[in-house]
Amino acid sequence: MEDSVVLLLELIRHQSEQSSRRNHQLTAREREVLFWIARGKSNAQIGTILTIAASTVGKHLERIYPKLGVENRTAASSFGLEHERFGEPARN
Repeated sequence: MEDSVVLLLELIRHQSEQSSRRNHQLTAREREVLFWIARGKSNAQIGTILTIAASTVGKHLERIYPKLGVENRTAASSFGLEHERFGEPARN
């Protein structure tokens, strides 16, 4: 019985995270940064491509992570690639 409760709580938490992600859309610039992150570019490279400072790219990433419900660059990249594969914009 206890295992069932734990599984139910995990399911509820997961659904809540997905709902939270849907409620936070990325800006056009954040989508651009995510696009290049998903292609393995560094902050400096993205800054050059978008003609912004690498530190600005870092600030965009700080805002992207919570909006996507992820904690790091790799997870954000994975999210961006997953949504592109299904023809969805990487804005959630």
